[in-house]
This record gives sequence, C-alpha cells and structure tokens, in this order.
Amino acid sequence: MSLISSLKKSVSPLVLATVFLAMPACSQAEQVDPAQAPVEQAAAPEVAEAPAPNAPVDQAEVVASVEEGVTEQAAEDVESSRRAVLEDAVEALEHTEKALAALQSEDRETAIDELALAAGKLDIVLARDPELAFAPFDVTTSVQDVLVDVDTVRELGREIRKLVDDRKFQEARLLMDTFGSELTIRTYSLPLATYPDAIKHAAALLDDGNDAEAIGVLESALNTIVVEDRIVPLPLLRAQAMMNIAQGILDGEIEIEGDRTERLTSLQNNAAYQIELAKAFGYGERSTFRSLERSLEELEKKIEDGADTGSVFDAIRRQIEQLRTENTKE
Repeated sequence: MSLISSLKKSVSPLVLATVFLAMPACSQAEQVDPAQAPVEQAAAPEVAEAPAPNAPVDQAEVVASVEEGVTEQAAEDVESSRRAVLEDAVEALEHTEKALAALQSEDRETAIDELALAAGKLDIVLARDPELAFAPFDVTTSVQDVLVDVDTVRELGREIRKLVDDRKFQEARLLMDTFGSELTIRTYSLPLATYPDAIKHAAALLDDGNDAEAIGVLESALNTIVVEDRIVPLPLLRAQAMMNIAQGILDGEIEIEGDRTERLTSLQNNAAYQIELAKAFGYGERSTFRSLERSLEELEKKIEDGADTGSVFDAIRRQIEQLRTENTKE
C-alpha cells in the first residue's frame, strides 16, 4: 500500500485564520520629496548553485523499494501527534458546541449544564499540567507527493522567486501550493490562556440573562483555535529509509542478492539525490544540508575502504532529524 493511500485524509475546515498586515496610509495627493525618498537597496546577489545532479537511473525502483519503511515512519510520526491529543480537551470542545447549539435553540438550562461540564474538563486539563499552553483535541493529515528531478524543482523555485520579486504574490501563491513533497500533520488545540475564561464568561452572561452576548462569546471561542502544522518532508524520510537499509546490509542484518557493493552504492547515491531534492524544496537550513552532504561523502569513502560506518550513520540520522525539526510551524 502506498503512502498516499495509507495516510491521506481530508483536513477539516475547523479554523479560518486571518492575518492583518499594517500598511502605511498614503493618499494620492501626497507629494514625496525625492531628496527624502528612501533609497531602494539593491538585491543581494544570488549565490551560484552547483549544477543539478542527474537523477539516478534506478531512482523509481529504489524509491519504491523503501516505500514500506517510509510509510511506517510516517505512521509513527502521525501516531506520536495523536497520542498528544487530550480526551478532556476533546470533551470540553464537544460540551461547548452543545452549549452553543442549546442556546441557539433557546434551551438555556441545557446550555448552562453543558458549559459547567466544559469548564470542569478544562479544570482537569489545567490541574494535570498548569504550565500547558495548548490542549490538543484533533489531528488530521494530508499528503502531497511528487517524483520529480532536482532541476525541475530548482526551476520552479526560481519562477516563484521571480514572481515574488515582481510582486505577483497571488500567482506565486498558486505555485507554492503545490511546491513540495511532504506529509502534513495538523494539530488543533484549545488555547488555555483564553478558552477557559471564555467559557466562564459565557456562563456568567447567561446568569445575567444576556443570552445573545453569551452566544457571541462562545462563537468567538470556538473560532479561536490554535493550529500547528508539522511538515514531514518525504525526500528526507526516503533518504533515511535508504540509509537504514544500507546500515542493515553492512551490519549483516539484511541479506541481498547480487553485488553487495553495487547495492550499497545505489542506496548511497539515491539517498544523496533525495537530500538534494529536499534542499531544492527548501526543507531546512543550508548549513544543516552541508553537514549532511559531508556525512554522505564520508559514508561513501568508508564503504569503499571497508571501514567502520557506525558513527557516520549516527551522524546522518541526527542531521536528518534536525532538518525535520526545522519544518514545524504554528
């Protein structure tokens, strides 16, 4: 079963986030003294990229061979996020929604009862961990996967950069929407700094007979949800899966048919290419990529020399994990 069929789910439209950008007001009649006008800074020269490497001739075959390992690792990542979901937070949200529905049906008594239950669940969450800022209540996943070459990704990146430089932001956004090869793990959480107070405020408004205001407070609370996206770059997962197989072969844990050195070289070359893809997509800091590339080169030399590779595999694993941690955003 492929990664997409195993993991792809629709993302529930629970939240609409609005960002306001503060822009200086300027009327058409305003005159600007050229002597006082800000001087535009020349764009910094781009660092010349090395020529894009050719895709290994066996890329499709090797990628397919590690698909099971990639799916397993992706499933572990999703499960780790699901384990963070707090059942009390789920129930607090459900009671809030029931309270709102009851109020909209003019059933005040049920609304008050549901708000009391919601407040109680939130008190439990805070009692267990007073320092907790967000209480996760749901996790969804989506997959965007492409098998492309580095040169194509770089060219698309240059096109996006040019559109942004030309202030054609909407055209750039359309390209950015499909610019990636990744699993997105989205976690929805209740903000504990404001959500419990909103529930209590709504209950107080009901006690005072201000039902309409209570409805507004609850609607606002339900729309004030924290969303965190954890991006898992698939090229990095594939590179790690390839390195796991290579290490297994070297340690004698995996038996293969055919030439051992040829198989190891293929895995190393394909892993290096997946790293180039991840870098072209911008999944992480260039300094981390440089360290990882040096480790892959060291691994290639150690394999050729028949030297111990344990420490190199450990370094590669750490560096890939570092790149993965650089792809979590709120």
